[in-house]
Amino acid sequence: MFLKSSLKCILFLGLFAANSLVANAQTDCDTMSILYENFGIKNKVTWKENTNDCCNLAKDYITCDNGRITEIKLGSMNLKGPIAKEIGNLTELTLLDLRFNQITDTIPNTIASNKKLKIFNVGGNKEITGNFPKELCNLTDLEEL
Repeated sequence: MFLKSSLKCILFLGLFAANSLVANAQTDCDTMSILYENFGIKNKVTWKENTNDCCNLAKDYITCDNGRITEIKLGSMNLKGPIAKEIGNLTELTLLDLRFNQITDTIPNTIASNKKLKIFNVGGNKEITGNFPKELCNLTDLEEL
């Protein structure tokens, strides 16, 4: 009897955990919304949550392939604030252009989760502090920093 009850509990908790993971899953556009919010331009988010609408609605700034963000071009946009650590969620990202803004704080080490990153440009941001994360050295496709 105890074993049967324990097994039911384990199965329930396993299903609960699996459903929680699905409920908390974010699209690349959700991550982009977080980046916009950190940069103080949340009002520029015109897409719905849990969709890939940003790929169609922000074509001038975001390039997508199969619903995944591959390029972000936000240079000279007067962005203020830190780069959100969630940037690491964009695992298909190959280009991140944030040059000539007012980005502050340190570069999050989660940037190293973007294994396909080829170009990372934050030049012209005078308020970035600290060192570049050493994890950037693990990005074997990185061509331009």
